[in-house]
Amino acid sequence: MDKVTIGYCILILCSFIQKSHQNLIVVTGPGLEPENIILPARYFFVNFTFVDSASYSPELAHSFAVEIEGRTKKSPHCRVWANKLDRKDGTFIVRYKIYETCYDVSISLYYKSKHIKGSPYTFKGPIHPDQCNCPEKEFETWLTNYGCSNTYGQIEKDLKPFQDIEMKTQVNKIIEKYHQPESTSFCHYVIKDSNLYRDCYGKHVGFNMFSDNILLALLRKVRLPDVELVINLGDWPLIRQNAEPHPMFSWCGSNDTIDIVMPTYDITESTLENMAR
Repeated sequence: MDKVTIGYCILILCSFIQKSHQNLIVVTGPGLEPENIILPARYFFVNFTFVDSASYSPELAHSFAVEIEGRTKKSPHCRVWANKLDRKDGTFIVRYKIYETCYDVSISLYYKSKHIKGSPYTFKGPIHPDQCNCPEKEFETWLTNYGCSNTYGQIEKDLKPFQDIEMKTQVNKIIEKYHQPESTSFCHYVIKDSNLYRDCYGKHVGFNMFSDNILLALLRKVRLPDVELVINLGDWPLIRQNAEPHPMFSWCGSNDTIDIVMPTYDITESTLENMAR
């Protein structure tokens, strides 16, 4: 076999291997639905399934590239920040942040200077930034877009005792019993016609910024039904096990209390802030 024939065979083999590798790259994640899912930083995963932590080489990161482009109504360019996080096991997390409403967005993924299968991903838009006050009008549509379950057993269990209550009466009882300015702090929130209102009780209510942030972030994304809730701002639950039950939401719980436990402010704040850094 002459050198030309050998070289030709090598080219065919390399081409076959590259095409095989293209079919072994899996791209998934909510960042591939930017028109429906709004996050502080959108993200998706790129999994080179033919690589694992044992066979990983830094060369993989150099061979993988991401380009995200779009336009606005006034400019041919859209402000987009993007980065790739190398997990050093054959997977990457690609994050990107939209700073203004964009149209005709394309996400191009390259491996060894060639498009990964399925790339470019194109979206007509509009694609809104996280700070846009652009709520989805249909609550059920929003739940579906974000992949939320129709039911959560723990939430149903926590709310079951309060299916038929007079909230004004409950709030007055909570204020009467638990308003101890030197030792407790809580806020009464009302969402009415997609506007947020609150009254806070206690001497130290600065932590209301965390509950404010998560509620305002939700209101920017979806039209919430009218609702009232009381959120305990302290680091310890308030409603004792043998006391009259009240719908008090807290960031923590215990075996001796019956507060409705919700994600702590460090989790919600890191979701809202750190994802976008």
